[in-house]
Amino acid sequence: MELTVLGSGGNSPTPMPTCGCRVCTEAREKGAPYARRGNSLFVHDENVLIDTPELVWESLNRERIEAVDHILLTHFHADHTMGLRVLQALGIEFAYDGMEISV
Repeated sequence: MELTVLGSGGNSPTPMPTCGCRVCTEAREKGAPYARRGNSLFVHDENVLIDTPELVWESLNRERIEAVDHILLTHFHADHTMGLRVLQALGIEFAYDGMEISV
């Protein structure tokens, strides 16, 4: 099973815009892994995207992921779901509470 960690930065990205603290300054200067995006994981075998932080589109482009067939949300906090708005444009069908799906 091939996995790619798209982000592991917690509930807010690093560096934060307009922040001049040591951590954010270092992240701007050095980039990854000091610069972090929201939590997200991609499972290549089944094209499963786990969680959709706000900048998930940047992560998908950076890793050259060309297909997302399924999305799994671990929970409904904003830092795990804000990227759904962008992904809806991909034509991904969303399941809803009570909907029957095949696994």
